[in-house]
Amino acid sequence: MSRHDTITRGCWILVGLFPIGVALWLMILLVGQGIPSLSWSFLLDEPVHAGRAGGIAPMLVSTTALLGLALLTAAPLALPLAVWHRTVTDKRARNRHDALIDTLAAVPSICWGLAGYVLLVRGAGFGFSLLAGGLTLGAMILPTLVRLWSDALADLPDGQVEAGRALGLTPFQQALHIWLPASAGSLLIGMLAALARAAAETAALLFTSGYASRMPASVFDSGRALSVHILDLAMNVPGGDQAAAGSALVLLTAVLLFAALLRPKHHSTRKVSL
Repeated sequence: MSRHDTITRGCWILVGLFPIGVALWLMILLVGQGIPSLSWSFLLDEPVHAGRAGGIAPMLVSTTALLGLALLTAAPLALPLAVWHRTVTDKRARNRHDALIDTLAAVPSICWGLAGYVLLVRGAGFGFSLLAGGLTLGAMILPTLVRLWSDALADLPDGQVEAGRALGLTPFQQALHIWLPASAGSLLIGMLAALARAAAETAALLFTSGYASRMPASVFDSGRALSVHILDLAMNVPGGDQAAAGSALVLLTAVLLFAALLRPKHHSTRKVSL
């Protein structure tokens, strides 16, 4: 290898390591500032003094409710669309479908939030509520979920698809008895990836779920997601930096847990019954 190639390779390595180093540095700062806040009371108590003290229990409950509502909204729509994508034979129709899904997936989250505010908060009369936030999140992750699940079904061996056709099964029967059981692992991975995106969402929830820091009693109550709580502590609450760092550390741990669950990309190979 020539001297020029060695220098070029070294420069590219440095370019690649720089963002990794910055990310690690920020994580070290976050861990150092956030760990003193972590305790069981921090996870189980309600916030006091505008979040400077107390805990984040209402935010954890609100975030869990928002993710559950988002999944209940997106999954029943994403699965039939993914199955249709697997069965359609018209290449032009499939390309148009792909273009539409990719375009929707690229829409900024704040646009989804504004749409949710107009259609759900004001139009449907839900007000600032977990229901409005969950439905908005569900619409936002729907294109991502459709794309991931379509790719999961597309990875199925052609032999399994041809076997179902040879047995005279309808596309619905093939999906129910062959495709879904055979790709269960990949479908779960796609679901976790979509939830990981939703868990860190802030912009869309600012316009839909609201700021209320109390424990929600129902999906019609306003609820503050953990990401919104972090933003509020960092931007609007003097002296809330340590609580913001602790909350961010909890959110980062949750997202990393999702990433850890995504890591073993194994596909289910169990036998399916026809």
